[in-house]
Amino acid sequence: MALSAEDLIVIKERFLKELRHHFAGWQEKVKKDFSDECFAEEERLLAEDPVYRSFGFASPEYALVRVMGRVSISIGRRLGEIYDKMPRFIAQARFGLSDEAVGPKIKDKLLLDVCVPLANLKKEDAGHVVGVITKYLPGAEGPRGLGIEVRYNFNPNDSARRER
Repeated sequence: MALSAEDLIVIKERFLKELRHHFAGWQEKVKKDFSDECFAEEERLLAEDPVYRSFGFASPEYALVRVMGRVSISIGRRLGEIYDKMPRFIAQARFGLSDEAVGPKIKDKLLLDVCVPLANLKKEDAGHVVGVITKYLPGAEGPRGLGIEVRYNFNPNDSARRER
């Protein structure tokens, strides 16, 4: 089923809005973490700690390593949030679903990453989803929709990425 020009505009605007939101928050964190005040505070804390002093880590160079480490972790977390949430926003925009419909809680605890319930879709969209389910999950009985869990890891040492 082809998307209308209007659907594409809605999806694009929602996608860009969410990206701007995530990157704006990250830019604020970088401004704060790379401020002169933050760097001076990091140096002060290292100088006051006897363990860091005794191992020679109470230095401007090590303070920079610590600040850069926090920024690196922040990048990974931000990318993870975007990677995790974008499919939900796209499904929500594409099918006109509410936050609750596209991201329901299972057993009042686990937030499903993406949910496309047939009952909440227009007839033609429901037919499209059933067609996808039938094509890729032959034998699925009485589909009620799609549920998707997204997983990510940006760690190069992750065991799933190592050659065996």
